[in-house]
Amino acid sequence: MAVEQNEAIADVLYPPLAPYRNGLLEVGGGHQIYFEESGNPAGFPVLFVHGGPGSQTRPAHRRFFDPQFFRIVLFDQRGCGQSKPQALLADNTTSHLVADMERLRGHLNINRWLLFGGSCKPEFVLPKIEPPAPVVEPKIEARPEPKVEPLPPVAKTEPPPQPAIERALDPLPDTRSNVVPDARPVPPAVVAPQSKAPDDNQERASTDRYTQLISAWVRRKQEYPPAAIRRGWEGTTVVQLRLTAEGQVADIVVVGKSGHDVLDEAAIKMVRSAAPLPTPPEGLRSVLVPIKFRLDS
Repeated sequence: MAVEQNEAIADVLYPPLAPYRNGLLEVGGGHQIYFEESGNPAGFPVLFVHGGPGSQTRPAHRRFFDPQFFRIVLFDQRGCGQSKPQALLADNTTSHLVADMERLRGHLNINRWLLFGGSCKPEFVLPKIEPPAPVVEPKIEARPEPKVEPLPPVAKTEPPPQPAIERALDPLPDTRSNVVPDARPVPPAVVAPQSKAPDDNQERASTDRYTQLISAWVRRKQEYPPAAIRRGWEGTTVVQLRLTAEGQVADIVVVGKSGHDVLDEAAIKMVRSAAPLPTPPEGLRSVLVPIKFRLDS
């Protein structure tokens, strides 16, 4: 029964993937916490918080997230999993855990991320994260209306008599007929076009669409290495393409390794064989492309 439940859960998760980066981070008190990154290096960061006490992260935890969209960060808490030293309880509290998460976020140069977890540990962690202080609006008191005293009545006076005019004034000469109209047309005012600020969301959407187009274009040329088939290797290689304005590949750099050199070399070969690539959006000179190798694909 347990085997059937595990198989049912595996069917709804994303395919297995390997991390493209891992390491140990010094957090003080003699502790080093293990961390790893997988998925899209340029994606939205998400941090997986495992349960406890004494549990750890596992490869299946990477499969909760879409690797095309998320930059997946996993870490083992103090004294757990691959963190060092094992089972050390000194300087190991919930407050230390929250501080370790913030230190890891700074170490990975992440401005903000999504927290994801289960079991009892997130229930202890979230109350420790201080919410923003509420905004207190100033109290405005109504001022009394000033009392206006009425003005005293003004005495009515008669105007002085006007002297008689002995002769009528000569009318002013009409000089409008001597004005020569200007026949030159007035040029229209030239209004300088206002530059439109770039929309980050539109640029991001354009880059994402081009990444999907490149991935589909490369899959047409996909050739699974025979050596990897014999050994049953699977993985995802993330390559960075540096492009010219015409869509030519100027350089290819592997920024996320699959864990197998044969697959990484095959990914570079596939991209070169797929050239020339579709013309990139204007101004795009670099793009990250994940290339998956799966035996059942």
